[in-house]
Amino acid sequence: MKLYNLFLRGSLALLGLPLLALFIQSWPLLSEIATLDTAVDNHAWVYLKIRSWDALFSLLFILYSSFYQALGNSRLPMLVAFGILLTNVVLDYGLIFGHFGLPALGVAGSALATVLANALGASVIILSSFLSKTRMTFNLRVFMPLDWQLLKNILRIGIPQGVGDCLETLTWLGLFLIVGQLGQVALAANNIGIQVAHLLFLPGAAVGTVAASYMARFLGAGRPDIAQSTTYRTLKIGMIYMGVLGIPLWFFGESIARWFSTDEVVIYQAGLMFKVMALFQGFDGMATILRSALGAAKDTLVPTLLLVGCAVGVMFPTAFFLSQLLEPGLVGAWLGAFAYIVTLATVMMYRYQKKYKDWI
Repeated sequence: MKLYNLFLRGSLALLGLPLLALFIQSWPLLSEIATLDTAVDNHAWVYLKIRSWDALFSLLFILYSSFYQALGNSRLPMLVAFGILLTNVVLDYGLIFGHFGLPALGVAGSALATVLANALGASVIILSSFLSKTRMTFNLRVFMPLDWQLLKNILRIGIPQGVGDCLETLTWLGLFLIVGQLGQVALAANNIGIQVAHLLFLPGAAVGTVAASYMARFLGAGRPDIAQSTTYRTLKIGMIYMGVLGIPLWFFGESIARWFSTDEVVIYQAGLMFKVMALFQGFDGMATILRSALGAAKDTLVPTLLLVGCAVGVMFPTAFFLSQLLEPGLVGAWLGAFAYIVTLATVMMYRYQKKYKDWI
C-alpha cells in the first residue's frame, strides 16, 4: 500500500506540464541567443511544437518504469523501451521520407514519430499494470485519498531531485547555446554528438538505477555497510562499461559521424568532439551513478547545489573561453563539458563518502 502511495504521488510530476508551455513560449529568445539562422530556427520550432505533445506520454512512461524498477523488475520497462525505440525507427523512416503509404513530412515527421512511439509505450506499460495481477497486489487505483504526510516527505526529497534534473538539462542547453554561436558547421557536428551522447548515457543511467535500488534496500534494512560495498561494486562496473564505450569514439569517431553526414568538415569536427567525449565517459558514469545512489539515500538538495556550482563555476566559463581560444571552437566548448563532468564526479564522490559517515 505504501509503495503504491509513493507511486501515486509521483504522478504529481504531471502537474509540471504547464511549465512546458512556458518553455515553448521562450523559444524565440533561446533562438536569438543561439544566433540560429532562419532555416534552422524554423525546423527547430516545428519540431518543438510537435514534440511538446510528447511530454505527458514520456512522464507516464517514466512514472510506471520507476514503479517497476522499485520492485526490482527492470525487465518490463526495458522491453517497452525497446518497443518504443523500434516503433520510433520505423515511423521515422515512414513519416520523414514518405514510405509505407505515409506522408513525407520531413522534420515534422521525425517529431510526430517520436510522439506516437512514446504514446504507444506509455499505453502498453499502463495497460500491463492495470490488466495484470500487479493491480491487485499493489492496490492500483486511478484515484486514492492523499496521504499528506507522505506527500510532504516526497516533496521534500523529490523537489530538489526534480530541480536538479531540470538544471542538468539546462546546463547542457547552455553549452549548446555556446556552440550555436560558433557557426553552422560546429552546430551540425554538435547535433551529431548530441545523438551519440544520448545513446551513451543510457548504460550509466541504467547502472545508476541499480545502485539506487540497492542503496534504498540496504539502508532500509539497516545495513549501510552492504549499501556502500554494493554501490562501489556497481560504480566499478558502470565506470568500466562507460569507459569501454569511449574506445570506439576515440578510434572511430569520424566513421561514426559519417553515418549522419557527408560533409567532410562536419565529420572532421565531430571526430575531434568524439575524442573529447571518449575521455570523460568513465567520469560521466561515476557522476550519474553516485547521484542516483545519493538520491536513494534521500540526499538530493546538496547534490543539486553541487551540480549548479559545477555548471556555473566550471562548465560555462571554461566552455566559452576555450571555444574562443581553440580552433575549431567546438573542441574548446566540449573541453568545458569535460572539465564539468570530471569536477562533478569528484565532488559527488566526496559527498558520498561524507554522507556514509552519517549512515553508520
